[in-house]
Amino acid sequence: TARYTSWLMESSSQNELSLRDVFTVLKRYRDLIGILPIAVALLTLVVTSLLPKSYSSRAVYSLSISKQTDGDATLAGLPTAAGLTQAYGDLLGTADFAAALRVTNPSEVFQSKFDDKKNLWTLTGKGSSSSEAKEQALAIGRNLESFIDTQLLTIARQKKESSLAQSRIGLTDARDQLRRVEPLLKDVRASSSDPVIAAALEGQQAVGPQTARAASPSVVSLLLQVGNLRLNIANLESAIASSQRLLVNPLELRASLGQVAVLQVITAPGEPLEPDFPRPVLFTTLAALLGLLIALIAAFVLEALREPRIQPESRGVLVSAD
Repeated sequence: TARYTSWLMESSSQNELSLRDVFTVLKRYRDLIGILPIAVALLTLVVTSLLPKSYSSRAVYSLSISKQTDGDATLAGLPTAAGLTQAYGDLLGTADFAAALRVTNPSEVFQSKFDDKKNLWTLTGKGSSSSEAKEQALAIGRNLESFIDTQLLTIARQKKESSLAQSRIGLTDARDQLRRVEPLLKDVRASSSDPVIAAALEGQQAVGPQTARAASPSVVSLLLQVGNLRLNIANLESAIASSQRLLVNPLELRASLGQVAVLQVITAPGEPLEPDFPRPVLFTTLAALLGLLIALIAAFVLEALREPRIQPESRGVLVSAD
């Protein structure tokens, strides 16, 4: 019994994995561990070399829309950069966009991304060659500039037309009021002026001394009302003329928009040196590491399935124990 117990302890100690056992397994299956990673790496290199290459070219734009409109209130309600980004992103998946850029699936060729914090617009074009990728990035850049120009010009025209209609309505009302006030002014102009009231009116900055002493308070009041109406009419006529001029001349309207909305090219698209996909060096390195891992696992699995050799001394111990 003692000899059997010592044999069991010796066997259990032999079953424990040591560095010598690991080295023995690696040495026994060195061909598998050496050949498999190389074979997997070579196969990956060949496959990635045969796959079609895809290049990407990027362009970065800066879009800023100022809220300062230099007194032109019609340009104060232009859409924000984020709103234009959302509208352009929705346009990428439409048939009109595909037809404009002459592609079948725009989402596979073009990408649009906007950074709200930095106000930077990144456009990406893809192609089977570096020159094609650059051309696609230039194409989507031109399309973006045309989209921004068209959207802002359309919105500005709508606002100018609305402002023009409101100015015309205001001009009609002001002229009607002036026609009603002028007859009243003629009726009261013949009345004499009151010296006390004239002196009080003269002290006011809005009433001149000649007007205060030459006319009655009613006349002064009507004169002030007529003056305000005529000034309002002049301002409305000027606004109408300005709006009509801008609506007739789109170049002048674009010039006004150029002071409010600015789209600048920060980084122009260029020809990339390396493709985005496939990347033979990266894929081959990862394949070699994966092949090495699989070879190591296979070596230890084969070693575990390998039938152990029983020494003659161990057999004698078993017979004696029986």
